[in-house]
Amino acid sequence: MVNLQINLDKSHIDQIQVSKKVNEFLKPHLNEQQKFKVVTCIMEVLANLIEHKDDSLKEIILIIHCDTSEIIIDILDDAHFTLLTIPDTCPSVNETSGRGLWILRQWMDSVSFQPTISGTHLRLTLNKE
Repeated sequence: MVNLQINLDKSHIDQIQVSKKVNEFLKPHLNEQQKFKVVTCIMEVLANLIEHKDDSLKEIILIIHCDTSEIIIDILDDAHFTLLTIPDTCPSVNETSGRGLWILRQWMDSVSFQPTISGTHLRLTLNKE
């Protein structure tokens, strides 16, 4: 298993650099479509954390685990935990939220949220087969 960890400070997140680092890490492990899905989902999560979390958010830890059969993406933050409901159908264009969560559910094989001692843990998995 190979891993990548990126520690991010909310006030200094360079999404282009994060995207480049993740792309480079995933290049030998995923095909182009899988890589596109993983990078897009990670960037969606980061954008939503920056936009929707309260001022308690200071740090985000992104960890990607890659083995022969799956990719596991762990995103941990130090903000107050908020239980999110992932919509079963794509929200309408008039909805102000939910589309990103819906995309995560469509593109990843599993999506889970749980509270941690210091905030929230989001886990995304994608089977490589």
